[in-house]
Amino acid sequence: METTRRNFIKTAAVLTAVPYILPSCLTSKPDGPIRMGFIGMGIQSRYLLSKFVSEAQVVAVCDVDTTRRTNGQKWTDKYYTDNPHKGTAGCKAYEDYRELIDRDDIDAVCIATPDHWHSTIILLALEKGKDVYCEKPLTHNIQEAIDIMHAVDQHKRVLQTGSMQRSAKEFRVACELVQNGCIGKIDHVEAYLLTNANNFIMKLTLIQLSRGDFLKKLTGVKCV
Repeated sequence: METTRRNFIKTAAVLTAVPYILPSCLTSKPDGPIRMGFIGMGIQSRYLLSKFVSEAQVVAVCDVDTTRRTNGQKWTDKYYTDNPHKGTAGCKAYEDYRELIDRDDIDAVCIATPDHWHSTIILLALEKGKDVYCEKPLTHNIQEAIDIMHAVDQHKRVLQTGSMQRSAKEFRVACELVQNGCIGKIDHVEAYLLTNANNFIMKLTLIQLSRGDFLKKLTGVKCV
């Protein structure tokens, strides 16, 4: 079967836990790398930017927060200044994602905004002819997911979502061990969420009760 941009990205989405950018020889624009814009410049987006920046030309960043927007722009320009063989400095910063998406010279966008913005931005990007990488969760409800699927087909674009805990081998093996009773009966689960404020970790403890319900206790544990 002929290797196409669409098939290659679909395969990469299953095999890897980090975003994958195709080499320019497989794209429809052989004259240069894929040109990308980043929408949402928080912690996760900065991680994604560090992975994409060497494989694509990042030409724009967007965030309503001035500090995050400016930091993303400066970091990108410094990377290309220090590594001129990877790309050219000149990243532009936007406050409004619609201005970034309206650019005809951008091939793909990376979306790492708060979750409730995902479907709105994805649908506009697809309509404008952009390929999309979007962080999880992709949508808030089933209807949004259906709308996005239809838009991908309608506009013939490529969309990949970051879902490593659904596709990475180690997570699948862990699920199978639990579901098949290989580690015994589970009656206690602890999950940790690192927050931005005051270096606190929010600790969520789930204790399974005999009647099948779950008691949820939320506590704050300060990092040392």
